[in-house]
Amino acid sequence: MRHATAGASVSRSLVVSRFLAVSFGITWLCWGLRAALVLAGVASITDFVPLALFFVGGFGPTISALVVRDDARTQKGLISFLLA
Repeated sequence: MRHATAGASVSRSLVVSRFLAVSFGITWLCWGLRAALVLAGVASITDFVPLALFFVGGFGPTISALVVRDDARTQKGLISFLLA
């Protein structure tokens, strides 16, 4: 019985670690790229690309949850996730 609980705990810990890594990765990558584009003078902060990067970065945790959770990859699981 202990092994099942320990396995579930490790599995849950792995999912949480993957969620955090993907979530921060998406957010920091988008927002860092946005900042670099604006600071380099390539784009204005009100241009489409920096605004899109800001928007996508803000949804980093949601995108991460959809990527990490196996049950959110099916249509039924996705609907359940979005309506929960």
